[in-house]
Amino acid sequence: MRSALCLKKLLLTSGAKPDGYTDGTFIYHDNEVEMSFTHMRIARPVTDLDTSFRLWSQGLGLTRLADFTDHAGFSGIMLGRRDVPWHLEFTVCLAHPVTPSPGHEDLLVLYYPDNAEWQRVCRSLEEVGFIRTPSFNPYWDINGQTWMDHDGYRVVVQNQAW
Repeated sequence: MRSALCLKKLLLTSGAKPDGYTDGTFIYHDNEVEMSFTHMRIARPVTDLDTSFRLWSQGLGLTRLADFTDHAGFSGIMLGRRDVPWHLEFTVCLAHPVTPSPGHEDLLVLYYPDNAEWQRVCRSLEEVGFIRTPSFNPYWDINGQTWMDHDGYRVVVQNQAW
């Protein structure tokens, strides 16, 4: 059975107050668009598969879901959790190496409403080698912390519910 994923649109306010709930920063609309995909993969080239896997699995408690070696010159690891409809994929291409080039606003944002769990995750990220960095967008520093891995990929750990 295929499940549908509904995405809600998130718009910045521009001074006007259109229909929909607003918290003063965002307007949340109930216009749902049904999407027929059932899973989301976030794929990223990395410089070292083992280091990326260690950082992200130990830092966030993700597990190895699958991996492949020399598939048309690419090797990779998929990591995530079986109970969520998304996972990360890290890849390397030995024949044509790709230099990771994340920007300051290329963010994976994870929401932890429980403060104790949020603090535990932040400690874990630091202990495994992520570097805490100020967010380019100061919004993310209000209720969260931004962490960067060895390739410059950033994860924001928010202490609030979405």
